[in-house]
Amino acid sequence: MEREFLLENLLLIINFVEADEIDIDTKIQNMILALRYLQGLKVVKWEEIMERLRSANLSKETLGIWEEIRQEAYEEAYEEAVGEVYKKAYSEGRAEGMQEAQEIIASLILHLPDASDETIANLTSKPVELVAQIRREMDNKN
Repeated sequence: MEREFLLENLLLIINFVEADEIDIDTKIQNMILALRYLQGLKVVKWEEIMERLRSANLSKETLGIWEEIRQEAYEEAYEEAVGEVYKKAYSEGRAEGMQEAQEIIASLILHLPDASDETIANLTSKPVELVAQIRREMDNKN
């Protein structure tokens, strides 16, 4: 019901905002707000709104604003998707890097048995606590 109401009255809403007797900057801001609201609704798809707007006799200003908002939405969706991929890769990379660091520390402990935890920590630029933990784990395994 809400969906049909919005689609049926979309042009009325746009025309109402467009016809307001206010300065052009405020009119543009109001148009942006109205279109962003419509864009954010889950009950109406972009394609449906675009179809209604294409069939309307809207000003170049309105169509330009609409295209700008649509482009921003695509860019935001793209950045969000890419951001998730990078977050996952970064997280996996950190885990892989930590694994490598632990292997290097274990190798140093094995090959330099007389080196203190502080020395190995300085060599690897890792915390002394991590070196001590790895040394304990190695001692427990033996």
